[in-house]
Amino acid sequence: FTDLEDYTAAVPGRTGSTLIFNLTRRIFPLSKISKLHPRPGSTLGSEHVVVTMRNPLNSIASLLLIDGARASWTNMSLIAAVAERYERAGGEYVLSLAQQHGVSAAVMTRSSPNILILKYEAFNGRLEEAMARLQAFVRCKLPASQVSAAIEALSIEAVQSHIASNLNGSGFFTVEAETGWHGHHVSDFAGRTDYRELISEQAVDALMQRPVIAGLMSRFYGGKV
Repeated sequence: FTDLEDYTAAVPGRTGSTLIFNLTRRIFPLSKISKLHPRPGSTLGSEHVVVTMRNPLNSIASLLLIDGARASWTNMSLIAAVAERYERAGGEYVLSLAQQHGVSAAVMTRSSPNILILKYEAFNGRLEEAMARLQAFVRCKLPASQVSAAIEALSIEAVQSHIASNLNGSGFFTVEAETGWHGHHVSDFAGRTDYRELISEQAVDALMQRPVIAGLMSRFYGGKV
C-alpha cells in the first residue's frame, strides 16, 4: 500500500475523519493520503476509499457547537443551514456511494473491496477497532509497538495537548496544514455529543424530513432516531 495516489478519505463533516486521516498517515507514512468532504457529483481518483460515518444528527449538533452559541441550538433556520452544509460537504456523496455499492445498515457490508466504512460510534475512544479494520482493509499486519504508538499519539488527551501547543487557542477555522486539526477541534463533549441534549424535538423532526439525512439514518442507523 505505497502507491502515492492510492488512498482517499471521503467524509461528511464531524465524523472523526481527521482522526482517521492522522491514524492512516501514521500507518502509511510514505503514501499520499487525501481527506475530502466531496461535493455531489465528485469523482475520486483513488483506488482505496475510507468513509467515516457518524449519526448525522450528532454530526449536525457538533457543527452547531463550533460557534459555541447555545442560542443557535433552537434557531430553526440556522439548524437547516448547517444541515445543508453537512449534506453538501460529504453527506450527499456518501449516501450516493452507499446506494451505489449496496452498503447495508444492518451489517455494514460493501460490494466493493476498495471501500471501507468506519462508523464513529465504533472507533471513538476505541482506536484499536479502527486500526484492526484498516490493516485488514489493505491486507497488512503492523508491529504491536507501532499500533500502540499510533493509538497513544491520537488519544483525546494527546490531540487536545497538540492543538493547545500548536494552534495556541485559535478558533475552529484555523487549520494546521499537516494534520488537518482545527483550533478547538475537540468539543467540550470530547466526542460524546448527544443531539437529544442540544437540538429540540421539533428541529429533529424537521431534519428527518430531509431526504439526505433520512437516507443516511436509514442506511447506517436503521432509521432510528
